[in-house]
Amino acid sequence: MLLIILYAAFVGLGLPSGLLGAAWPVMQYDLAAPVHMAGVISAILSGGTILSTLMADRMTRLMRPGYVVAGGIF
Repeated sequence: MLLIILYAAFVGLGLPSGLLGAAWPVMQYDLAAPVHMAGVISAILSGGTILSTLMADRMTRLMRPGYVVAGGIF
């Protein structure tokens, strides 16, 4: 059971990073968005990753690590 949870956490935390490249052509067409918006979205994702990395230690001191991982996936 723990291994299944670990795999789910690994996929859930890594999915948004790789999804933008695969989904952008459809998103761009559906939303009629300019190409440079992919860079803006990528910058927001990178900023969120940096912020969550910097806050990880504080969050694990306040809550149990399992709750921190669940919150990160959510």
